[in-house]
Amino acid sequence: MKISIKKYCQEISANPEIKSFCDGILPELGVKFFSYCRIYSNKTAVAFTNNSEVAEYMFKNKVAHAFHGLPDMRQSGYYCQDDFPKDNYFAKNVIGDVSVQFDLHHFCYVVFHYRDYIEVGVFAVDKDFHEFNRYFLSNQELFFKFIVCFKDKLKTVIKRGKHAKFKLPAEELTLSENKASTYKETLSNLIKSQKIDRYYLDNIAEELYLTQREAECLKHLKEGMNYYDIAEKLNITRHTVQLHFNNIRAKLNCEGKKELLDRIQDSEILTIVD
Repeated sequence: MKISIKKYCQEISANPEIKSFCDGILPELGVKFFSYCRIYSNKTAVAFTNNSEVAEYMFKNKVAHAFHGLPDMRQSGYYCQDDFPKDNYFAKNVIGDVSVQFDLHHFCYVVFHYRDYIEVGVFAVDKDFHEFNRYFLSNQELFFKFIVCFKDKLKTVIKRGKHAKFKLPAEELTLSENKASTYKETLSNLIKSQKIDRYYLDNIAEELYLTQREAECLKHLKEGMNYYDIAEKLNITRHTVQLHFNNIRAKLNCEGKKELLDRIQDSEILTIVD
């Protein structure tokens, strides 16, 4: 079935759930543009964004280059626009063009590689927000948590979008400690206001997730606590802790503690569990 990229992009971008979620957090951080993309191993992709005008422009003019021209990001990590070579097509033409057209600057990326796809979260701000790159790198965990929140709250939208994939055709900044502290506190409080119900373990299997309580139990187990300690910490019974771990082992197809911890050792999810 042939897919209308423009129609699909506008439909997704105009989704009230995406707008409501992003508008509740990003403007307070000075972020004007956010995009969540999945680039699959079969050279297809799906993308979601809070800015329909930018999305329509990208899909109409730059869709092939926007993905094929991405710089080498073979490893999961956090990247800033200044990390790209100046002669890179993506940095020079795609980002450069969008910056001029929509006054978006200082692009930053959260990149994670999973078995079947690469996940990319893109953030951009006004030209005058010169310190954003440094803020981003200083608060990687919180930007990662924003994406986890996004995937949890908008899981239905993302699932629908998977059926509409499209074919893919360094000046150092100074940072005031006071400003950095205030920004981090604001970011942390805004994200904490978004309760995460499901922590997706995409590095293990797509659609596999832990509930909030399961994630808490697993985090404390990894920290060295036993079932009694976890029960006391979470103010629940040991029997309830046991039930949570029974569910976790069933989801991850594990038996003992060592196998369970080995299974999740490459996941960064537990680093953001409150």
